[in-house]
Amino acid sequence: MKKISVLGANGNIGQVLSKGLSKYSGLKLFDIVPNKGLGIIKVDVLNMEELTNNILDSDVVINLAWDVQSEAHYKNNFDEKNFKMSENIFRACKETNVPRLIVASSVHCHNIKYLENANYTNYINIKTPTNPSSFYGKDKFKIEDLGKNYSKFYGVVCIRFGGIEKVDMCFWKTNLGVTHSDCVGLIEHIINLETIKTKFQKIYGLSKSDNSVFNLKNNLNWEPKDDLTEFYNKHQNFNVK
Repeated sequence: MKKISVLGANGNIGQVLSKGLSKYSGLKLFDIVPNKGLGIIKVDVLNMEELTNNILDSDVVINLAWDVQSEAHYKNNFDEKNFKMSENIFRACKETNVPRLIVASSVHCHNIKYLENANYTNYINIKTPTNPSSFYGKDKFKIEDLGKNYSKFYGVVCIRFGGIEKVDMCFWKTNLGVTHSDCVGLIEHIINLETIKTKFQKIYGLSKSDNSVFNLKNNLNWEPKDDLTEFYNKHQNFNVK
């Protein structure tokens, strides 16, 4: 059974994966904020010694680490803290000879404000030049670029995730969301790939939607199973407590 380390396991995606990947006996969950109920151990990724000691012998590291208080989503400058966190994780994987790193990026690498109102489909693909409308998106793209540089040492897959909630609903994210099952399915697909072509790949972490501007074809041969329109129509009257 593969040894999997999830960094940033207490966030939305992390909590989805902590349950979805629980069948892996080699699963280890880390976050700056521990969670005994989910088995999440405290690790500060800004502390290199602490970080490297905890990801030793991992077959796959999943980088979800992100400080939402520091992020540049609504700021007019780059987010040095979150970039440094990611840079440390890239370095730690190199120093500990981790063979594969999965990195959480975002569809915000594109101009989301424009795409939300676009009236065309299958227009944006993974080779489309990025044009982020926020520094948050620019930060995510900088981290992808760093991943490309580190892919000379190990396999790197950057997932441009859409919206995901701790409760499995998409609300307004009908065209730009990902269900829990598709999120877990994508991560498992990457974990179990024998090889990664060119050692660096980008992929959209989105579920299907007839109205999506994104073309989800990719070099990893993954396909989402859930349709967001059907999912939304089925769950829109669900009351979240």
